Amino acid sequence: MASEPGFPGLGSAAANPWLWAGLAAFFLGLALGQLLGALLRQQPGRAGLAARTGRPRSWKGASVRALLLASLALLAVTALLVLPAPASLSWSGLLAWSGLALALGGLAGLLPLPVGLPLIALALASGLALRSGLSGWTAWEGPGPLARLLPIEVANAGRPGSLVRAELELVAGRGPGLIELSFDSAGLAVEALEFRGPLSALALLSRLDRPPSDSAEVARFYRVAGLVGPAQSVELPLPGGWPLSILARLGPQEGLAPGARSEKASLGGLVMRRRAASALRALEPLLSLSFSIDANLVPGP
Repeated sequence: MASEPGFPGLGSAAANPWLWAGLAAFFLGLALGQLLGALLRQQPGRAGLAARTGRPRSWKGASVRALLLASLALLAVTALLVLPAPASLSWSGLLAWSGLALALGGLAGLLPLPVGLPLIALALASGLALRSGLSGWTAWEGPGPLARLLPIEVANAGRPGSLVRAELELVAGRGPGLIELSFDSAGLAVEALEFRGPLSALALLSRLDRPPSDSAEVARFYRVAGLVGPAQSVELPLPGGWPLSILARLGPQEGLAPGARSEKASLGGLVMRRRAASALRALEPLLSLSFSIDANLVPGP
């Protein structure tokens, strides 16, 4: 089914098996939690538990809720078998993720509402924080043009105290516009974020407005990090604020040297941050330099 015009990324997110495996297991856990909670409240000596929680639950009501939740789990299982690519069902960690979602669903269904709701609220808050953090990043759509740098004025070229006024235009956005450089040869630096496992589904769902063109085991996003010179660099502001700046954080100058590459992982390898810079190219007045990005998210001519 085609996605709605306002949500072009719905198809990409729907083809991610982490989403449907997690939903199926979570709804099944909720159903089992409802039945187990009702069963415990039917046991002798358990009447006080219902009184203390203020939510006495009958076996009949719990059965109806469990049936509805199990139906939702069945729908999610059907989507899991139909929408993602068959090869993606063998992705490493998918079974463990389903087990974790099953346990969380069972816990949310077994515990009283004041305890189960915070679990759902925490998941929603995580998605909103991720969406905010990715707001200034570009979803990976494959190799292609990245940016254009047009030197407008070059003073003292080849000598100490070089000053270059140039315009930087990004393919994925308007760019910072006019910038001043104190070097007469420059390269482009790119920073990338990769989300693996369950976080790949969360990242895709947080960016339904501008998703990757196809679903993959790794959700990748990138940004132009700045311009590098022979001995110094000019960094562009990090978009999105703190939600993502604390994940796999790189040092201020890591990966910001000509031809340099640096990477760091966090959360057990679920998040990977990479930074790479292209080789230096001479800046000459009104001679535009074009930069592209390859399959490894490395910039070049």
